[in-house]
Amino acid sequence: MTRRVAQTFAARGVVVVGVGADGWTGLGEEARQALRSAGAIVGSPRLLEHLPTWLGAERVEWRSPLRSDIRSLVEEHADRGLVVLASGDPLVHGIGRTLVAELGITRLLFLPTLSSVALACARLGWPSEDVDVVNAVGGGLAGLPETFLPGARFVVLSAGRDTPSTVASMLVDAGFGDSFLTVLGDLGSSKEKRWEGSAATWTAEIDAGMNVVAVDCRATDVRADDGGSRPSAADGTLGGRFPLPGWESGEGDLSARTALALIMSTLHPGPGECLWEVGGPGVCATEWTGMGRGRRAVVLDRLPDPAAKMSRPLPDAVVAVGAGLAPRSVEASWRALRPGGRVVGAGTTVDEMALLARYHRAMGGELTRWDCVRGISSADRGRTRWSGGGQMVLWYLSKPLAEQAER
Repeated sequence: MTRRVAQTFAARGVVVVGVGADGWTGLGEEARQALRSAGAIVGSPRLLEHLPTWLGAERVEWRSPLRSDIRSLVEEHADRGLVVLASGDPLVHGIGRTLVAELGITRLLFLPTLSSVALACARLGWPSEDVDVVNAVGGGLAGLPETFLPGARFVVLSAGRDTPSTVASMLVDAGFGDSFLTVLGDLGSSKEKRWEGSAATWTAEIDAGMNVVAVDCRATDVRADDGGSRPSAADGTLGGRFPLPGWESGEGDLSARTALALIMSTLHPGPGECLWEVGGPGVCATEWTGMGRGRRAVVLDRLPDPAAKMSRPLPDAVVAVGAGLAPRSVEASWRALRPGGRVVGAGTTVDEMALLARYHRAMGGELTRWDCVRGISSADRGRTRWSGGGQMVLWYLSKPLAEQAER
């Protein structure tokens, strides 16, 4: 038994051993020594089956619910030398997070093996730092569309055999039917399998309950649901949707691309931050999440109700447009905003501009009006004339760091 394992057992701590699909043969020597020396080994039935029958430790299955069971099981068996089995790397969407939260890192020694994410990236040649990971267990697919960006790569940890088909359908519905899916089943075992195909043509029947779905995200030229072009911030069309409700696209108007650029530059997204888009169609939210990994966004029709805030991450930034400019909506958004966060209101109509001017007088911040005038080439004699454009007013206010956001 190594010194680290012996010290952990002596301090009534827990050694957490990561087990892959190859079971005992894939474990390192320190993990094997911990299992040989343990008086009790706790894990799921699937993981306990990977252990050789000659190990003398008592085998204990998790009781349900697991989280409330952790402390009692640890206290019950800690004097005997306790090992907890986990899948792959316990700290990659595994039980490691819960163990640290319940016991603290000082009572834990982690001995991980390769995670299914690492194995999937190795099979596909994808650098892991370029890959997002989504855990489908426990309804994790609700946030999956946030990762749908052209050129993005992500790995979904499946909840079962049906997850790949669900992922494929979600991609098609979002206009990413050309995305290429690779499903890897029983990774790291002698039974490892692989299925491949595009989301739009996906018909594979997966017979491996333990599988991951690797997605190379590719936008489809034509959406499956309405036959129109997919919204794009790059080409300035945004699929007919604009950051401000009621905007039109045409000669002389403030273009969607220009307006979106102005709004986003005022928001200045930061790494890992969360945006609330209140009253808009979700264009700012889509642009926000596409500006870097870890950025999150929530789209709300209008006033954020207090009950909903409990289930949503609090915002680091808020953009309010349309119905979101109503006084109650602005007030609720400001209360929810984290200290140091910022709110941006954008308006193009006389009424919206008046509201923004009122907020500026009452709360402070910065008020800016943008005028767009374009050069238009005339058919006669090749002359260029200036054409009157649209106007947009932006109100920006930063929340003091010392101010506590209401929960």
